[in-house]
Amino acid sequence: MDTGTLCRFFFWCTLINYLFLGGMTLGVILFGDKIYALHRRWFDFDRGTFEAAMYFFLGIYKILVLVFFFVPWIALLIAGR
Repeated sequence: MDTGTLCRFFFWCTLINYLFLGGMTLGVILFGDKIYALHRRWFDFDRGTFEAAMYFFLGIYKILVLVFFFVPWIALLIAGR
């Protein structure tokens, strides 16, 4: 497998994951009450705990995408020159 193929792979992985992250963020912003009501049925926590958990999850997801997809893509771009 050449660096061009890997570069395209990591680019598309980065793009798809960040679009997914953006969709989840918009979902939490626009439909936070409905999402909270759905999860409230299963777990016993207050709204502040729910918002902290969502903020934590979105932050961890963003960092993981950055480390495992974006950074390798940039490294391949630099190495391919």
